[in-house]
Amino acid sequence: MSAYTKYLAQAHSYWARWRVYWLARNPRERKMLLIWAVLVISGLLYFAVYAPLNAQINRLQMQIPQLENQLMAMRGSKPMVVASRTASTQDLRSATFAELSSKGISADVRSISNQQLEVRSNLPSIAEALQLANALRHSVQAKITAIQITPDAASVSLVLVLERQ
Repeated sequence: MSAYTKYLAQAHSYWARWRVYWLARNPRERKMLLIWAVLVISGLLYFAVYAPLNAQINRLQMQIPQLENQLMAMRGSKPMVVASRTASTQDLRSATFAELSSKGISADVRSISNQQLEVRSNLPSIAEALQLANALRHSVQAKITAIQITPDAASVSLVLVLERQ
């Protein structure tokens, strides 16, 4: 006889004993046992599943703002949401400086006119240069009138002209 068939025989034996016990109870006792079982199972689910998860959610809700503040302090910048809201009210140069500092990128920013400026930066790859150009375009709400990407041996030189109307 295999272990599985022994297990099935034992399970069948338990089921038969439980069934005999259940049928021996009168309807009022069965109802009380069902109510008791539902209450015990509900209590177990509450204390074993819901309460720990709810405590963890509350702890994380308290911790996330602190962690975000620490991250922003480490980056040395304002949150991106605040920066993007104020970008349209700032002049183009200030908005560009704010965006570059929020990304931790050093660049040379030169004003061509009140509505145009030139950004020069060295980045590790062409993909990062394109991402920066796209991010600047969206965050400062200006269009790119000229872009020049020149790959060197170790980095990529980006020259970007932004214009706001």
